[in-house]
Amino acid sequence: MKLSFTLNHQLVSVDAPASQRLSDLLHDTLQIHSIHPSCYRGECGNCAVILNGELAFSCILPVFAADKGEIITYEGLRDSEEYEDIMKGLREEKAFPCSYCLPSKVVIIKSILENSLDPSTQEIFETFSGTSCPCTNFHNLARGVKRAGFHRRSRLHE
Repeated sequence: MKLSFTLNHQLVSVDAPASQRLSDLLHDTLQIHSIHPSCYRGECGNCAVILNGELAFSCILPVFAADKGEIITYEGLRDSEEYEDIMKGLREEKAFPCSYCLPSKVVIIKSILENSLDPSTQEIFETFSGTSCPCTNFHNLARGVKRAGFHRRSRLHE
């Protein structure tokens, strides 16, 4: 199947079997190493991407879900002001995830802040439910998300 989509602000065209998982295409073929296909059930969160503006777990999506769409991964966020806001918030609240889960946590936080720059703790916990890593204290993480939202609000209102 011939696919065309925007990946991290660049147009990509690839041939892939229609039954292939999006996570495998991103990781194995397109060398997006922040994607860690692990559970293949959409439960661990390590394959999180922003697909057409919405949080998605790429391990449960077939490749054709991306056709003519837009995908943003951790690699596509690293050079943005949003990324700086997120990292600053996490550092300030001592909620820095391990290097394995950091990419997915950043993508998930971006999706949270796209919906609300002042999310409730409940919203944050619900969005992160099922995404687990022993490195993360979820109360610190929630404070880090809130702090990142504060930094983004401050930057947008300068």
